[in-house]
Amino acid sequence: MSGPEIRSFQFGNDNVNLFRGDVNTSFTLVTLPFRNNLDVAVTLFYQSNIHEQAHLWNLDAPTGVLGLGWSMSYERIELEKQFSASDSTNSYFLSIGDNKSPLLRSDENWYLFDMSIELVKCLKEGKINTKIREIFTDNSFLLSDNCHVSNYKKDVWIIDDDENETTFKIVASNNILEVYDGGISFELKNYQFWKISYYPSYQRWLIIKENGVRSSYGGIKSQY
Repeated sequence: MSGPEIRSFQFGNDNVNLFRGDVNTSFTLVTLPFRNNLDVAVTLFYQSNIHEQAHLWNLDAPTGVLGLGWSMSYERIELEKQFSASDSTNSYFLSIGDNKSPLLRSDENWYLFDMSIELVKCLKEGKINTKIREIFTDNSFLLSDNCHVSNYKKDVWIIDDDENETTFKIVASNNILEVYDGGISFELKNYQFWKISYYPSYQRWLIIKENGVRSSYGGIKSQY
């Protein structure tokens, strides 16, 4: 039986994990300050529970570049497969440092902003004109020159932007065009009001925080 997963509340004042009985400590290697809470920190993490690793051949279980027991923490989205026929049963977690937060899937797309109904003519023609691009830019979303429009169903259009690996959904409703994020929507179980989306065709995650700061994970382009 494996021990409980590491959580921040498990630690005492001396870096001893009160649930596991081993030493867990972190060391900040470097911090790069930026404006608007965009600081970047490189942090090393140590776990003293290395008995099994120490008795394995390095050829079978090679030690990382940081040495035995040391690892470098980084933000990531983790998948726990449930081995069922549907991917909707899989579990996802946002891992930041030693915190691992569950992601809950939502049936509703994230609402972004709205546009004038007069622009529906361009969508019906499968075009993205300069006015639409300007509105997206004003709302901090970029549309590349190579994005394309498809009619998903009556009064609903999908914009796929292969260059920026993003999808949008536009709905004509009540004489306006409502713009939504076109990915699969998730939210954090700990009630942080972050807009989290996953774009299956691009294998990319996007997180938009309350202050507008965005984080991107994965993506087809990052694999090359």
